[in-house]
Amino acid sequence: MSEFNARQDGLREKPCSIENMGDAVTQPLTGKLCLVVDDEFLIALDIQQTLENAGAAEVVCAGNAAEAMAFARARRFDVAVLDVRLGRTGASSLPVAEVLAAAGTPFVFLTGLRGDSAEARAYPQAPVIEKPYDAQALLAAIRHATDGRARPGGRPGDL
Repeated sequence: MSEFNARQDGLREKPCSIENMGDAVTQPLTGKLCLVVDDEFLIALDIQQTLENAGAAEVVCAGNAAEAMAFARARRFDVAVLDVRLGRTGASSLPVAEVLAAAGTPFVFLTGLRGDSAEARAYPQAPVIEKPYDAQALLAAIRHATDGRARPGGRPGDL
């Protein structure tokens, strides 16, 4: 019997079993609820796909801070990916980061501007990834953020 199963699209996939539990390394978000905050639809969609490919059970996308705040207050996310700058108006995801930090939700910042990392320093536990980002670098940053999860009710800088 072959170790891989044939799929209808001609590709072959390895079935889940106790023998290939190491595959969890390639799917670090298995069963997780994730929040993506990015004002650029295609980037948010790409991040969503990356997180789903890493095993996320559900990815909720928000295009602005108000929408993200509503989601963050209504649901308990396992991890979030936040674009520091939202739109051309100078809006920021830092208020969202504050709500997430207070809930003990780990997050990663994305930025297209080098100077944005200075703003993100208010949350030293949150890795900062520069755009254009690499999917593997993003997932590594998420692993780092979730390994150093902030305490529920913690303030910026608490681990």
